[in-house]
Order: sequence, then structure tokens, then C-alpha cells
Amino acid sequence: MIKNIFFIVLVVASATMTFWLFGRTNEDSQTKQTASLTQTKSTTQGASSDGASSQEKSGIEITISDVKQADETTTVSLVLDNHQYNLAEDVIYEKATLNGKESLSHSFLANASGGHHAEVSVVFPKATSGSLIIAPIENAVFTFDDLWK
Repeated sequence: MIKNIFFIVLVVASATMTFWLFGRTNEDSQTKQTASLTQTKSTTQGASSDGASSQEKSGIEITISDVKQADETTTVSLVLDNHQYNLAEDVIYEKATLNGKESLSHSFLANASGGHHAEVSVVFPKATSGSLIIAPIENAVFTFDDLWK
């Protein structure tokens, strides 16, 4: 048993160092990607006057990376980041509203770390004004006013 303790400690130490090294690099790249998308949003789509293209509540950050109009739909691309909740649950995006109307569909563009970091494209009935409202967890309602300013 005493011989095995050395190997157990070695395995635990290796796992901890691997997580620390690679987990940290992944978080840094996610932060850079989110910052880049926020900058792109403000230069190409125009941020609202109160700078509401990115918000954080309850440890969750949501960034609007793109808004596209089609004949009958409006597609909003979102980047969601946190370290506690699973953001890959369909109900989050099914209950999202734009201009008071629920989403028609959604698709995950990227989903990493057990749903803690997600990129999602959400399709709504066409709107040219109004607010995007999304509530990924209870007591954390995000409201993005007038995405077209």
C-alpha cells in the first residue's frame, strides 16, 4: 500500500498541473475571442448608446456577436461564458424573445467545457426594433435594448 501512495500522489499532481496549464490557456483564448467579437460588434453592427452589446450577471457573460436580417427572420449570434452553469440547454434559447416574440429555432455553433462556453445562433421572426431578452438561469434576465442603434 505504501508503494502505491507515491504513484497516487504522482497521478494527482500530474492531473492538477495538466488542468492548470491547459485549462488556463483555454480560458485565455476564450477571453480574447469574446473581446474580439465584442469589438467587431461595436464596429460593424453598432453598439447601442448604453454599450449593451455585452453584459454580465451572476457570473454569466453574454455577448452579441452578430445580428443578421433575412426576408422573414432576424438571426442573433450570441457568445455565452461562465464557470458554473450549463449553457447548452435548449430551453434557454427556446424561451428567448426578440421584440416580445419567442425564438423560432437555434443552433449551437460551438460548445465547450460541458456547456460553460457556448456560441449560439438564435432565429426570431423578423424585427427591426425591440429588445432581446434571454434568461439562462433563474434570477438572471439579460435585456439588450434595440440591437439596431
